[in-house]
Amino acid sequence: MAEHAAQLAAGALHLQGRPQGEALVAPPQWVAQQTATRYVSTADAALVSACIAGDHTAWEAFIQRFQGRVFNVTYHMTHDTERAADLAQEALLQVLRSLPRFRGEASLTTWIHGLTMRVCLHHLRRERRRQAESWEEIAADRTVPISAEGRPLEQVSRRQVQQLVQEAVAQLPVPFRSVIVLHGLAGMTYEDTAAALHLPVNTVKTRVHRAKAKLRVWLEQVMGDEVDAL
Repeated sequence: MAEHAAQLAAGALHLQGRPQGEALVAPPQWVAQQTATRYVSTADAALVSACIAGDHTAWEAFIQRFQGRVFNVTYHMTHDTERAADLAQEALLQVLRSLPRFRGEASLTTWIHGLTMRVCLHHLRRERRRQAESWEEIAADRTVPISAEGRPLEQVSRRQVQQLVQEAVAQLPVPFRSVIVLHGLAGMTYEDTAAALHLPVNTVKTRVHRAKAKLRVWLEQVMGDEVDAL
């Protein structure tokens, strides 16, 4: 993990075309002074300030701290490990390049999740690939509640249940998937999810409610009454 963070930090420096120790741009005043805001701790302000100043060690620390969160978002949006890893790297580089524009008007984690989600959405749009089947059609093909190994559902492991949930999330239309990934899987509040996606809070709440309803229908088709035990 640490080695990967070092490699990614070095790659970011290379892409920026700057030697180690050269600042990106002058940081915002509150960052330069390493002062806390309503949403950002003094420690986070110091880390952001050091990254903007071109501190290679700070970049490594930043990447090591957030790369797991970023990968979780990209994986749940793509349900593909290789694509998720590529998108996570792209998102982290985008985050580092965008740090001078971080204004502390949301938490650092919320801001990073928002940028990561935008990278994912851009990728999905760029693919120009529609869902081959809607979640209803997929559910209709899975009316027999058995596991992949043909065992009764009561014998299906928790890990397999998690895999089913991940598969169900991957079938959601992107607007529903994005709110479920941030609110339901990343554990962000409605308010933080809304800030990350630049949506009204009520829109996020509505989409989360509808997404959960879709997921439940899909899982009921796969698991039958066992879904009530989740």
